[in-house]
Amino acid sequence: MVDFSRLPVSYHGHQRALDRLGEFMRRLLRSGDTRLFFKQSGDWTPDPADALCFPTRDAAIDECRARALKSMEIYYSFSTDAGPSTYDFSLPISDLPRLNHPARP
Repeated sequence: MVDFSRLPVSYHGHQRALDRLGEFMRRLLRSGDTRLFFKQSGDWTPDPADALCFPTRDAAIDECRARALKSMEIYYSFSTDAGPSTYDFSLPISDLPRLNHPARP
């Protein structure tokens, strides 16, 4: 479980707490079809603890583009050594434009 006691209590609408949330959150890539997590080696694992952690959402999306991965989702994990968190969630990555054909505004 996430130790929220380390988060600051107040700062202009809890902005500092939101800024520090990244210290507790891991961004992982998960296949929407198999529910397996992407590893740094390019292999897949059922264990989120073994998955590659991305520093940003954009870095995870860039990896999907570079490897032409389909049906992917970004899995936001707040898990700790004690096990999975009830706050973990995932968001699907919609169809990505191909690298040589950037999206039009």
